[in-house]
Amino acid sequence: MSKFKFNKLFYTDKQLLEIIPVPRTFLYKLQNEWIAKGNDTADMGKIYFTGNRKNYWNAPKFLNWLIENKIISSTEYDYEVKDKKISENALLIINNQNKENNDENC
Repeated sequence: MSKFKFNKLFYTDKQLLEIIPVPRTFLYKLQNEWIAKGNDTADMGKIYFTGNRKNYWNAPKFLNWLIENKIISSTEYDYEVKDKKISENALLIINNQNKENNDENC
């Protein structure tokens, strides 16, 4: 896993996309593909709170899922290559932000 340190455990969709910079449509696409394969979005880190209409995410769990399922996994089709590139770019941005934060704290 990336050594990125999150400020809190649970984030809304909007907050998650500010930290892990992927397009909102890409996030929805990932969820739809995962569900279509018969999986639960909880495996991706999506959390539902009873009585709350907002979606929440366990950000460290989502980041691990993204790395394992989109960056490390092999690609067979053109759209998978594009998804992998989006995921890799997001991880690169996260790592750069983390490095900058660590440099400031030294």
